[in-house]
Amino acid sequence: MGCFTHTGTPAIAVCKTCGKAICRTCVIETPMAVACSETCARDAIELHEVNQRGKKLYGIGIGATNKLPSLLIFYGLFTIFVLGTGVFSTVRDREIDYASFGFGTILVIFSVITYRRNKDFKIQM
Repeated sequence: MGCFTHTGTPAIAVCKTCGKAICRTCVIETPMAVACSETCARDAIELHEVNQRGKKLYGIGIGATNKLPSLLIFYGLFTIFVLGTGVFSTVRDREIDYASFGFGTILVIFSVITYRRNKDFKIQM
């Protein structure tokens, strides 16, 4: 495979952002990838940062612990809030608030599915 910019020069890497083949002259090294231009280097750094934040948010990757991921904690707290609102309005109005209980039930199911997927993902790693 030859360099995208310098025809006839053998490529030593592929740009992390755009996927172009690059030679030793064109390569720009970033902490976690190589790039073909300053724009691609910036994009590669931003992409790495987004990936690291996503891993932290979902509790996966090298820094993962046995703690619940922060997103799952948010889902749980939001579920408690919605169900609490349903209980409060049911007690106050003496009429069942089907919307809150329905939405709360959907959130409980969603939280359980998220927890199980996270647990299964950690087992596979």
